[in-house]
Amino acid sequence: MREAGILYCNCCGKKIPEGYSRETEDFFHFEKTWGYFSGKDGTRQTADICEFCMEQWIAQFPYISDSGTDRGADRIDIGENMLDICLLGSGGMMPLPYRKLTALMTRYNGSNLLIDCGEGTQVAIREKGWSVHDLDVICFTHYHADHISGLPGLLLTLGNAERTRPVHMIGPKGLERVVNALRIIAPELPFSIEYHEITEREQDFEMNGYCIHAFRVNHNVLCYGYTLEIKRQGRFDVERARDQEIPQKYWSRLQKGEVIEDGGRVLTPDLVLI
Repeated sequence: MREAGILYCNCCGKKIPEGYSRETEDFFHFEKTWGYFSGKDGTRQTADICEFCMEQWIAQFPYISDSGTDRGADRIDIGENMLDICLLGSGGMMPLPYRKLTALMTRYNGSNLLIDCGEGTQVAIREKGWSVHDLDVICFTHYHADHISGLPGLLLTLGNAERTRPVHMIGPKGLERVVNALRIIAPELPFSIEYHEITEREQDFEMNGYCIHAFRVNHNVLCYGYTLEIKRQGRFDVERARDQEIPQKYWSRLQKGEVIEDGGRVLTPDLVLI
């Protein structure tokens, strides 16, 4: 965007030097006039984005076709550390055509977590376009059928996918007994199940980057709710990196926590993370 003849990045707001000098920077400019098949028919939008913000934006794309040199290693890695949440079902007791039984799924850093597994949960996962392959943690609020009856089929699907790493399960007292009873139709699995029974009114677990807090809630049976927290790395500060003249080729590695030696100079993540 331009203000008083000066070009600024629409994303981070920094000034983009123009002209022909050592400070000149390239940038991405786009103009779009929306057409008839858009809800914004006739609307014109423009933006100017600096090279660094463009790299951050592209890094979030799940599918990238690069022509020429692959510079993925130099990108700031933010896309894969996003937390995705999908409410798969919110119905109770009786399945309805457009409201599936209780289940919620999250994705973070290549690991999926499921809270409750009502009947038809794996169908809802398929309809969403997600996968059960990376499902590592299953939390149960309580053991009513509409919250757990989809488990045997889900376990069989995981087994048919030749999964070998363990599945962690968290739930109220009686967890292993209840799951083993349901497994009468899924007795042999190529992976182990690690049981984590909740024994306190409030209890914390850390698994696969998830900080899981279980807490008692009121119901006619023993029941727990869950909160999820993600321990984020610090936010990458572009201006700090530029002020300290840290080469851009190191930015991604520093953001991931790596310590780098560059010509006798030691670069640490705290120099660029806030």
